[in-house]
Amino acid sequence: MKGLLTQWGCEVIAVASSTEAVAHLKVDQSTIDLIIVDYRLPESLSGIDIARVLQAELGYPVGVLIVTGDTGPERLQEAESSGFPLLHKPVQPAKLRSTLQFLVNKTRLKIN
Repeated sequence: MKGLLTQWGCEVIAVASSTEAVAHLKVDQSTIDLIIVDYRLPESLSGIDIARVLQAELGYPVGVLIVTGDTGPERLQEAESSGFPLLHKPVQPAKLRSTLQFLVNKTRLKIN
């Protein structure tokens, strides 16, 4: 996904953990337009939890996209009830692009 986003002209910051993500925000003051996070992480928190932590750390509106390969009904229900858009792996490039455009435009409207 990182390669595809880079081809589309996106500046991608990829991190391996929530700790690394929060630490990155503290040293890099660049504006972040969108958070893409996997629902299932190797930590005790879900991608939804991490997205909420990152939104709070940023202190300004930022869109969130959850991706998952999980098919468990309880997990899917939690992801869908989070209010964040959810795409299933493997993510189709056209669907990814349209969802990203929607989220970035929606966030820009909130800021203005």
